[in-house]
Amino acid sequence: QARTRPGFARFVHQTAVQHGVQPFLLADIGEGIAEVELIQWHVKAGDTVKQFDALCEVQSDKANVEISSRFDGVITELKHEAGDIALVGEPLLMIDVEGVEDAPVAAAPAAA
Repeated sequence: QARTRPGFARFVHQTAVQHGVQPFLLADIGEGIAEVELIQWHVKAGDTVKQFDALCEVQSDKANVEISSRFDGVITELKHEAGDIALVGEPLLMIDVEGVEDAPVAAAPAAA
């Protein structure tokens, strides 16, 4: 059994899990770009992805860009089909995200 000196709080590392379906928004990919054409998907509904996995390829009037995941999770829905125009700030897909947020939590001092 762990003992602590009176007056000192023990800090326990505790992980809070955030879980839920979230929209994956098309980020601003360049100065002045307001919309892109979705060229092809690299994922489908039901696929598990990790952070930095390629999700799709889009084309603006300036360049082709590969969009990668910012999250670990499972793709639940694609919001566009190849050839569709997607607007910056609008959802490209829905992803069931499981992330972690670390925060120290003070534990009650142990009884003497």
